[in-house]
Amino acid sequence: MAGAQRLRPFAASHSRRRHIAWLIALALIAGACGGGGDEAATTEPTTSAPAGTESAAITTAAPTTSTAATTAAPASSTAAPASSTTVASGPSATLQDIVQRGVVRVGTGRDVDVFRTGVASGTPTGFEVELAAAVAEVLAPRAAVEFMEVASALRFDAMAAGEYDMLVSLTVHTLAREESALFTQPYLVGGPAVVVNADAGVSSVADLEGKSIVVFDGPDLAALNEALTAAGVIATVAPVAPGSILEDALATGTDGAAMSYPAAVLMLDRNGSSFEIVPVDVLSSPVSIAVARGNEAFQQEVNAALGQVIADGTWLQLFEKYIGTPPFTADELASVGPS
Repeated sequence: MAGAQRLRPFAASHSRRRHIAWLIALALIAGACGGGGDEAATTEPTTSAPAGTESAAITTAAPTTSTAATTAAPASSTAAPASSTTVASGPSATLQDIVQRGVVRVGTGRDVDVFRTGVASGTPTGFEVELAAAVAEVLAPRAAVEFMEVASALRFDAMAAGEYDMLVSLTVHTLAREESALFTQPYLVGGPAVVVNADAGVSSVADLEGKSIVVFDGPDLAALNEALTAAGVIATVAPVAPGSILEDALATGTDGAAMSYPAAVLMLDRNGSSFEIVPVDVLSSPVSIAVARGNEAFQQEVNAALGQVIADGTWLQLFEKYIGTPPFTADELASVGPS
C-alpha cells in the first residue's frame, strides 16, 4: 500500500502528544454522545502498559476518502474470553479477508487526547488506539493494524463501503444508530458527569445538592436535568453557549461544570489535579466498537475479542494508563444498554 510504514510497539512510558486546541477537542466530543453528532459527547493518568508477549505491527496507509495512520498493538494475555456470545463455526468472511490481507483496518476520528492522537501523522497513540490494537491482536494475532482518520459524518457510510473493518471512535451505541451499524459491548461510557474543583468537598451526586452548575445548552443540559431529577438532587443549573470555557466558570465561584464523561476526562487531563470528576449518570450511554450492518458474524468475533481484552485485565491497564481509576466496574460497564 502506497506510503505504508511499520512502527515499533508503544513503550509504556510514551508521552502523550497534544495536537489540537481544547475547544476543538470539546467540540468533537460534544457531537458524539447523544443524537447525530460526531463522537461520544454531551458527553488520565498513569500506570503500566498492558502486559503481553509480542505486539502486532501497525502500519500507515492512505485510504480512499480518509486520512490513514497507525501504531503497534499491545499483546493480549492468555485469559479466556469473558463474553458469552457464541461465534459461528469458522471465521467470518471479514475475518478471513483480514487474515489474507494481513491488516486489521480501524476507522477512528481526529485527535482527541487522551483517547487518540497522531492518527493523521502516522504515530497514533492513546486509550482507543491501544484498545483497538489489543482487540485486533486477539482477532488476528499475526496481522498489522491500520488506523484511518475519517470524518464523523461519513464514518458509518465509509464502513459500509468497506473502507475499514471496525470503528473505534468514541461512538455511543444508540437505538437510532442501530440502523447504520452493529455494536459490541461497551468499552467506555458517555453519560453526564460534573467536574468540580478538587478542594470543593464534592465527591458524590448527593453533594451537588444546592450547588451551582454550568452546562452547555442542548443535549448536555437535558441529560444533566434528567440525571439530577432521578437522583433527587436540587441544584442551580445555568446553561451556557457551546464554546464557552467551562474552566473559567469554575474559577469564578461556580461549583461545578457538567458535560459527558469523555469530555470531563479531557478537562481533567488538561488541568491535572486541580479538578475532580463526580459521576452523575455515566452508565447511561455506552461507547462501543461498531462494525458494518449485515456483518453479524464479525460483530460476534469482535465482541468476543473485546470481552477477552476486558477479562484479561488489558482494558483496565489501558484505562488506568490513559484515564485513571474507572468510576465503574467491568461488570457495571457490561450491563449498559443502548441509549
